[in-house]
Amino acid sequence: MNTLLGHAKSLYRRLFIKEIYNIGIVHAPIYCFLNPEWKPDIHWLPKLPKKATFIADPFGITFNEKEYLFCEYFDYRENRGRIICNEMNGTVSSYTFKNAIVLSCHTSYPFLFTHDGCLFCIPETSMAKEIALYKLIELPDKWVKDTVLLNDVPAVDSSIVQFGKYWWLFYAVENDDSLDLHICYADSMYGPWRPHARQPVKSDSVSSRGAGTPFIHEGRLYRPAQDCSKTYGGRVVINEIVFLSPEEFTERVASAVEPDENGPYPHGLHTLSALGDKTLLDGKREMFVLAAACKTIENRVKDMLGLKRMGEL
Repeated sequence: MNTLLGHAKSLYRRLFIKEIYNIGIVHAPIYCFLNPEWKPDIHWLPKLPKKATFIADPFGITFNEKEYLFCEYFDYRENRGRIICNEMNGTVSSYTFKNAIVLSCHTSYPFLFTHDGCLFCIPETSMAKEIALYKLIELPDKWVKDTVLLNDVPAVDSSIVQFGKYWWLFYAVENDDSLDLHICYADSMYGPWRPHARQPVKSDSVSSRGAGTPFIHEGRLYRPAQDCSKTYGGRVVINEIVFLSPEEFTERVASAVEPDENGPYPHGLHTLSALGDKTLLDGKREMFVLAAACKTIENRVKDMLGLKRMGEL
């Protein structure tokens, strides 16, 4: 009886309990999260008015003397993410986001950086099996695919940083119950990108998958990563990269950032990104979402019938 009840509860959770994320702003630089005793004051954005939708994967950028917030918008009815953006003018309203990068495949994790006065984005497009560099033509939604950095790789949550002699590209690849961290390096952000000699450089579910912007503090390079050992997006760990070269790689967990158990999103945290003297993060809340449950059931029926799911067309 207990086994049957356990299976029933597990099935209920898989079908009806879904993750709803939201974005928070912390008015402190990202390196403050290296202090395990520090408790951030998180200012959460208002919830989206449409049910079964959420925003996550926040990245910010200062461009043309203005601050912008980019993130993933996800609607369980569509079952496919897209990139939206909003200007940050003191506060951010959830109601004034605009489409930025909308592709035919699921798109998330809009990693941003500027170079030579231009704004670039590397969105996650693992379904397309490529890591592509998009260049801004005009805000908010005119982008061009400038360069494909890597082909035929189902990379998730790619991040790029210039450190020391090279440009470094970090990305993860899902591998059964683990995640493989891969590194490539190049003399230019356009490549050619060469694989690290120890590829993959690590495999675990605790600290491999990227979770925001790598940052340099007091001359040391740090890399936020997702801790998915207990649940997807459970918390963020910040890795200090102790040694990095084309032949060697060593990092250690410097600190862990837990979700706010007393806040409105207590069940997880999976992005931590720097924006000058601010830090952007996201949190999740597990809850019953009727539209999402209906979509899950629809997808399971399609799987049984051999039909394609919405978002895979």
